Amino acid sequence: MKTRIYAILAVVVLAVFSRLLPHPWNWTAVGAAALFAGAKFERLSLAVAVPLIALFLSDLILGFHGTMVFVYGAFALVAVAAWWGRSHLEGRNVAVASLMSSLFFFFVTNAGVWMTTNFYPAGAEGLMMSYAAGLPFLGNQIVGDLFYSAVLFGAWALAETKIPALAPSSRV
Repeated sequence: MKTRIYAILAVVVLAVFSRLLPHPWNWTAVGAAALFAGAKFERLSLAVAVPLIALFLSDLILGFHGTMVFVYGAFALVAVAAWWGRSHLEGRNVAVASLMSSLFFFFVTNAGVWMTTNFYPAGAEGLMMSYAAGLPFLGNQIVGDLFYSAVLFGAWALAETKIPALAPSSRV
Protein backbone atom coordinates (compact mmCIF):
# COMPACT_ATOMS: atom_id res chain seq x y z
CA MET A 1 0.00 0.00 0.00
CA LYS A 2 2.82 2.42 0.83
CA THR A 3 4.43 1.65 -2.52
CA ARG A 4 1.23 2.78 -4.25
CA ILE A 5 1.05 5.98 -2.18
CA TYR A 6 4.66 6.87 -2.93
CA ALA A 7 4.28 6.07 -6.62
CA ILE A 8 1.19 8.28 -6.95
CA LEU A 9 2.97 11.01 -5.01
CA ALA A 10 5.98 10.79 -7.35
CA VAL A 11 3.84 10.88 -10.48
CA VAL A 12 1.93 13.95 -9.31
CA VAL A 13 5.01 15.85 -8.14
CA LEU A 14 6.97 15.08 -11.32
CA ALA A 15 4.00 16.08 -13.46
CA VAL A 16 3.64 19.42 -11.68
CA PHE A 17 7.37 20.05 -11.74
CA SER A 18 7.34 19.58 -15.51
CA ARG A 19 6.15 23.18 -15.62
CA LEU A 20 9.74 24.16 -14.84
CA LEU A 21 10.76 22.88 -18.28
CA PRO A 22 10.37 25.09 -21.37
CA HIS A 23 6.84 24.79 -22.77
CA PRO A 24 4.25 26.79 -24.72
CA TRP A 25 1.93 28.95 -22.60
CA ASN A 26 -0.56 26.82 -20.59
CA TRP A 27 0.82 23.54 -21.99
CA THR A 28 1.67 21.93 -18.66
CA ALA A 29 0.81 18.77 -16.75
CA VAL A 30 -0.63 20.57 -13.71
CA GLY A 31 -4.28 20.09 -14.68
CA ALA A 32 -3.67 16.44 -15.51
CA ALA A 33 -1.81 16.01 -12.21
CA ALA A 34 -4.76 17.41 -10.24
CA LEU A 35 -7.12 15.11 -12.14
CA PHE A 36 -4.81 12.13 -11.61
CA ALA A 37 -4.32 12.86 -7.89
CA GLY A 38 -8.07 13.08 -7.39
CA ALA A 39 -8.63 9.84 -9.25
CA LYS A 40 -5.89 7.80 -7.60
CA PHE A 41 -5.53 8.93 -3.99
CA GLU A 42 -8.08 7.33 -1.71
CA ARG A 43 -7.86 10.16 0.81
CA LEU A 44 -9.29 13.48 -0.32
CA SER A 45 -6.73 15.37 1.75
CA LEU A 46 -3.88 13.83 -0.27
CA ALA A 47 -5.74 14.28 -3.56
CA VAL A 48 -5.93 18.03 -2.96
CA ALA A 49 -2.78 18.72 -0.93
CA VAL A 50 -0.18 16.90 -3.04
CA PRO A 51 -0.74 18.80 -6.32
CA LEU A 52 -1.13 22.12 -4.49
CA ILE A 53 2.06 21.66 -2.48
CA ALA A 54 3.95 20.71 -5.63
CA LEU A 55 2.47 23.75 -7.39
CA PHE A 56 3.54 25.99 -4.52
CA LEU A 57 7.07 24.56 -4.54
CA SER A 58 7.37 25.16 -8.27
CA ASP A 59 6.01 28.70 -7.78
CA LEU A 60 8.86 29.31 -5.33
CA ILE A 61 11.10 29.00 -8.39
CA LEU A 62 8.84 30.58 -11.02
CA GLY A 63 7.47 33.38 -8.87
CA PHE A 64 4.16 34.38 -7.34
CA HIS A 65 1.34 36.45 -8.82
CA GLY A 66 -1.88 38.15 -7.77
CA THR A 67 -4.25 35.52 -9.15
CA MET A 68 -2.71 32.53 -7.37
CA VAL A 69 -5.82 32.00 -5.24
CA PHE A 70 -7.84 31.41 -8.42
CA VAL A 71 -5.23 29.12 -9.97
CA TYR A 72 -4.82 27.07 -6.80
CA GLY A 73 -8.56 27.08 -6.15
CA ALA A 74 -9.33 25.85 -9.65
CA PHE A 75 -6.81 23.00 -9.40
CA ALA A 76 -8.05 22.09 -5.91
CA LEU A 77 -11.63 21.86 -7.18
CA VAL A 78 -10.50 19.74 -10.14
CA ALA A 79 -8.87 17.33 -7.68
CA VAL A 80 -12.02 17.27 -5.52
CA ALA A 81 -14.25 16.60 -8.53
CA ALA A 82 -11.91 13.84 -9.73
CA TRP A 83 -11.83 12.31 -6.27
CA TRP A 84 -15.61 12.38 -6.10
CA GLY A 85 -15.94 10.68 -9.50
CA ARG A 86 -12.79 8.55 -9.30
CA SER A 87 -14.57 5.25 -9.84
CA HIS A 88 -15.59 6.50 -13.30
CA LEU A 89 -12.27 8.03 -14.38
CA GLU A 90 -10.95 5.65 -16.97
CA GLY A 91 -10.86 5.50 -20.75
CA ARG A 92 -13.04 8.03 -22.54
CA ASN A 93 -14.19 9.55 -19.25
CA VAL A 94 -10.64 10.77 -18.59
CA ALA A 95 -10.72 12.76 -21.82
CA VAL A 96 -14.09 14.27 -20.95
CA ALA A 97 -12.93 15.11 -17.42
CA SER A 98 -9.74 16.62 -18.82
CA LEU A 99 -11.69 18.85 -21.20
CA MET A 100 -14.08 19.90 -18.44
CA SER A 101 -11.21 20.72 -16.09
CA SER A 102 -9.51 22.83 -18.79
CA LEU A 103 -12.69 24.82 -19.35
CA PHE A 104 -13.28 25.19 -15.61
CA PHE A 105 -9.71 26.45 -15.12
CA PHE A 106 -10.16 28.91 -18.00
CA PHE A 107 -13.37 30.39 -16.60
CA VAL A 108 -12.16 30.61 -13.00
CA THR A 109 -8.72 32.08 -13.69
CA ASN A 110 -9.86 34.58 -16.30
CA ALA A 111 -12.62 35.75 -13.96
CA GLY A 112 -9.89 36.07 -11.32
CA VAL A 113 -7.82 38.29 -13.61
CA TRP A 114 -10.88 40.44 -14.28
CA MET A 115 -11.71 40.71 -10.57
CA THR A 116 -8.23 41.43 -9.21
CA THR A 117 -6.54 43.57 -11.85
CA ASN A 118 -7.22 46.84 -13.63
CA PHE A 119 -6.77 45.28 -17.06
CA TYR A 120 -10.51 45.22 -17.78
CA PRO A 121 -13.44 47.45 -16.88
CA ALA A 122 -15.94 46.41 -14.21
CA GLY A 123 -19.12 44.76 -15.42
CA ALA A 124 -20.05 42.04 -17.85
CA GLU A 125 -18.25 43.72 -20.75
CA GLY A 126 -14.95 43.65 -18.85
CA LEU A 127 -15.44 40.02 -17.91
CA MET A 128 -16.10 39.12 -21.55
CA MET A 129 -12.97 41.05 -22.54
CA SER A 130 -10.98 39.00 -20.04
CA TYR A 131 -12.37 35.76 -21.48
CA ALA A 132 -11.66 36.92 -25.03
CA ALA A 133 -8.07 37.79 -24.10
CA GLY A 134 -7.62 34.33 -22.58
CA LEU A 135 -8.86 32.43 -25.64
CA PRO A 136 -5.42 32.11 -27.27
CA PHE A 137 -4.22 30.25 -24.17
CA LEU A 138 -7.26 27.97 -23.91
CA GLY A 139 -6.25 25.84 -26.89
CA ASN A 140 -2.88 25.03 -25.35
CA GLN A 141 -4.56 24.30 -22.01
CA ILE A 142 -6.98 21.83 -23.59
CA VAL A 143 -4.38 20.07 -25.72
CA GLY A 144 -1.83 19.96 -22.90
CA ASP A 145 -4.35 18.64 -20.38
CA LEU A 146 -5.59 16.00 -22.83
CA PHE A 147 -2.04 14.94 -23.71
CA TYR A 148 -0.77 14.74 -20.13
CA SER A 149 -3.97 13.09 -18.88
CA ALA A 150 -3.55 10.39 -21.54
CA VAL A 151 0.09 9.93 -20.55
CA LEU A 152 -0.52 9.85 -16.78
CA PHE A 153 -3.62 7.67 -16.80
CA GLY A 154 -2.35 5.44 -19.62
CA ALA A 155 1.08 4.88 -18.11
CA TRP A 156 -0.48 4.24 -14.71
CA ALA A 157 -2.91 1.67 -16.12
CA LEU A 158 -0.01 -0.14 -17.75
CA ALA A 159 2.08 0.06 -14.56
CA GLU A 160 -0.78 -1.39 -12.52
CA THR A 161 -0.78 -4.47 -14.73
CA LYS A 162 3.00 -4.93 -14.50
CA ILE A 163 3.70 -4.00 -10.87
CA PRO A 164 1.46 -5.80 -8.35
CA ALA A 165 2.09 -3.23 -5.59
CA LEU A 166 0.43 -0.56 -7.74
CA ALA A 167 -2.72 -2.57 -8.40
CA PRO A 168 -6.04 -1.00 -7.36
CA SER A 169 -6.57 -3.61 -4.66
CA SER A 170 -3.97 -1.70 -2.66
CA ARG A 171 -5.74 1.67 -3.04
CA VAL A 172 -4.40 4.64 -1.13
